[in-house]
Amino acid sequence: PGYRVAYVRVLQGYKHEYISKAFDKIIKRAGARELINDKTLVIGISYDDPKITHPDKCRYDACVTVAHDIKPEGEIGVKEIKPGKYAVYRIESIYTAGVNDDFGKFWDELYRIWLPSSGYQPDDRDCFEIYYNDPKTDPEKKYIADICIPIKPL
Repeated sequence: PGYRVAYVRVLQGYKHEYISKAFDKIIKRAGARELINDKTLVIGISYDDPKITHPDKCRYDACVTVAHDIKPEGEIGVKEIKPGKYAVYRIESIYTAGVNDDFGKFWDELYRIWLPSSGYQPDDRDCFEIYYNDPKTDPEKKYIADICIPIKPL
């Protein structure tokens, strides 16, 4: 499905410290406005490949799903993630300091191994990750996420 999201943009690359601060900001702002509920999804949108774009210049949006009547406010943007067919890769792993490296390896596997032999090609929509839990509060320090790549037939 498609999603409407409120987001905070990170322009300093895929560094955990900046992404974490952006998620703290968007979740606090949405929570204070009572926009967070049991159906809210936490989503990260990655725009750049750090093997192509300088790693310090990669862009990332820390997002939460919101109702369709929500408007942008200050540094909080609002956008649509378009519906369509996506390749979805579920990740369940233990959270470590190298979690960003783990996600990079999973993205590489999808684009460089799975996609060329799949019969699909990337579509022109946003790639994103859906985060289902907070590994900092999980008793096993696990994180569960889906990597979603928009696809269309070759």
